[in-house]
Amino acid sequence: MRNGLYECPSCGNLYKWKKSMLSHLRYQCKQPPRFECTYCPIKNYQKGHILRHLRVHHPHLSPLYFDRKFNTIYRL
Repeated sequence: MRNGLYECPSCGNLYKWKKSMLSHLRYQCKQPPRFECTYCPIKNYQKGHILRHLRVHHPHLSPLYFDRKFNTIYRL
């Protein structure tokens, strides 16, 4: 803990909450983004962010996203 912040031991990112740092370490640190838009090159670590992207940027298309963990395309 440094200056009231938690530092990722792997990459040095700082977080206000220990839970946030542990989540980063578990799901994001030095890993490729898990979720991808099927219509453009946007990628993200959180499914909710890809779903929001689909609603905002591709509202006229069927909401499809790719999940790298299961190597599958999903439809909402």
